[in-house]
Amino acid sequence: MSARGVRLGAMLIFTGFVKKLLIADGIFGKVALGQEVSSGDLLMGAYLFTFQIYGDFSGYSDIARGLARLLGIDLMVNFRQPLFAWSITNLWRRWHISLSTWLRDYLYISLGGNRGGSLWTYRNLMLTMLIGGLWHGAAWTFVVWGGLHGLFLVVERLTGIGGREGPNRVAVVIRMIVTFHLTVLAFVFFRADSFHTAWVFVREVATIDALPGLVPTLAVLGSGFLIILVDLPHLRAPKEELPLVDRPIWLAVTIAAFAVGLYLAPPLASQSFIYFQF
Repeated sequence: MSARGVRLGAMLIFTGFVKKLLIADGIFGKVALGQEVSSGDLLMGAYLFTFQIYGDFSGYSDIARGLARLLGIDLMVNFRQPLFAWSITNLWRRWHISLSTWLRDYLYISLGGNRGGSLWTYRNLMLTMLIGGLWHGAAWTFVVWGGLHGLFLVVERLTGIGGREGPNRVAVVIRMIVTFHLTVLAFVFFRADSFHTAWVFVREVATIDALPGLVPTLAVLGSGFLIILVDLPHLRAPKEELPLVDRPIWLAVTIAAFAVGLYLAPPLASQSFIYFQF
């Protein structure tokens, strides 16, 4: 094994622990879905859960890939900065890539893919995402989550915007913001313990009548900043590599900064990985 492979494995393990400990576990307990709180705090709770599940699952994937790389095994990339996606179509090329690839190859294509005309394509997209929702559990909340993603994909295919990044950077940023909020909306149903809880949340946020509190707002801002800090340097990098690995100074500065952050952070109770239940 090369020295660079060891550095890459170590960096993957490090970034994975940052996502898990500083982001996902740091958010635990602040996700206010279904609780008796203000509508503003509910909205912050939806943002926080999106950050939490990304930090938790992406961190788990990074740790697994890093450990495998130290053993000389190269596992596939499972996340490619999904919160920077500029469409739901683009999101599914970045989020849980092992699952999305399986859904594409063994469900969507097996159902006929885009053969047979537009109506059959839309049907196949909806069926694929509905089954993808059921894969997470036999509950209506997962069905709605999958159905919403299927609907978003159909709309993007109808309008032709799913495969186009945008004419300029401003358009790309706007589309990123819209995509992020559609993802947050769908995750409300993924997170809720019942369809009723999710529907009450959507109703409360749609008629938002109170500003969020300081603690959930700071948690959202801090978690978002950490995610950008971890993911932004890799956004334009080669798909399989981490750019900081070949820059020892920046690697040392980054590790030192996060080490200080871990030291200053309040004690956290270790939480199991969310995706261990699926």
